[in-house]
Amino acid sequence: MKREEIEKVLKEAGVSDEKLKDTVENILAENGKDIKAAQDKTAQDKQKELDIADQTIKGLKEKVDKFDGVDVDKLRNDAKEWQDKYDADIAAEKKKTSDLQKEYALKDALRGQGALDPDYIMYKHGGIDKFAFDSQGNPIGLSDILKPMMEASPALFKKDDKDDGDDGAAGGAGGFSSGGNHGGGAEPDLDKLSDEEYYKRLEEKERK
Repeated sequence: MKREEIEKVLKEAGVSDEKLKDTVENILAENGKDIKAAQDKTAQDKQKELDIADQTIKGLKEKVDKFDGVDVDKLRNDAKEWQDKYDADIAAEKKKTSDLQKEYALKDALRGQGALDPDYIMYKHGGIDKFAFDSQGNPIGLSDILKPMMEASPALFKKDDKDDGDDGAAGGAGGFSSGGNHGGGAEPDLDKLSDEEYYKRLEEKERK
């Protein structure tokens, strides 16, 4: 409020001319104090905002400085490669576990079909990937796969109950047994053969 406006209000309120000047001065002084206090508070608030902004800028600058000279694109590519490798390793482990479960289920099913050497049957058919499995990991369609094998190589399968003991004592199909230990019988050197060499030897014996 201006001085003239204050004087007018005071005169209307009945303040005498002798006291008018001092009263106006006091009012203006108090009003000035209020204005200054408000200005000071505003200045303090602004300074706080500036200080916070300054700290934020410093923090960002420090973070940027840490990456000074660093190839950010390379970091991104490396991170993607690490993630891809991790995903591939996880997928490989899951497949390994799934294949192992399928292998156990397949061997049990082959034994149930009378196979004397499930490992050899799997090898002869081209490996576990050549067999079909349902969504639960159980082999399906074994009868169609084994039928021609039974006709071509009956020695690989049990004939009837009375032959079980003899076939087992002979060590599986044709006197062989698969796995890490290939030995037994009159051919102790079979232990030295790899699985592939052993199976080839078994096929040769089948043809004789």
